[in-house]
Amino acid sequence: MHWEGFPFWVFSLVVLGVIAVAIYAHKQEKKRREALRAISTSLGLQFKVERNSELADSFGFLNLLQSGNNRYAECVVSGNFGGHSVCCFDYHYETHSSDGKGNRSTEHHWHHLCTLRLPKIFPELTIGPENIFTRAAKVFGYGSIDFESSEFSRAFLVRSPDKKFAYDVCQPTVMEYLLANRDLTIEIERDVYALIFPEKCSPESLPANLERLVTLRDKLPDYLFDS
Repeated sequence: MHWEGFPFWVFSLVVLGVIAVAIYAHKQEKKRREALRAISTSLGLQFKVERNSELADSFGFLNLLQSGNNRYAECVVSGNFGGHSVCCFDYHYETHSSDGKGNRSTEHHWHHLCTLRLPKIFPELTIGPENIFTRAAKVFGYGSIDFESSEFSRAFLVRSPDKKFAYDVCQPTVMEYLLANRDLTIEIERDVYALIFPEKCSPESLPANLERLVTLRDKLPDYLFDS
């Protein structure tokens, strides 16, 4: 943007507005982190606010955590919940674009992950809400695994190199649960069961998301864990 010809007071107001927005955002983020710490403590979980690139790398086999660069986790909540080892964190990565005139811009992306450790290694399985993009992917050979429930098959895209494992996980009770919780995106891979959300964690949602994670884990059939 070019400012030639604009009165100085207009420029000053714009700068002051930008500063005010930044200060407000900083205060809101501080409140969010304080609330996350308090809720984590009430749940008997540990909370660490610092950026952690090594943690992000350790979960790098998950599809989402393979995007962009400058990847790191922060606001990490960990410990034992519902008899399971859990780790939840905000995840950051950035992408870059150019307008073709030598000007580059950086976009910051944030997600939240609630993860749980499984006692056995499993193949990759992703379950996410069906949308126009996933429906288009089917046309190019990235089809979803279909199930007897036509409602579930329309609502969710399920992908795995192991169809049997997908059917084992998506039991009728699980499909019913997911149809009642359509905001959930799931990835199972190796020894991790993960719920993935498209924004930073809101403190109010953390206990409920942990409950949903444990509920889904406990719906896995026992025979999957037989040696």
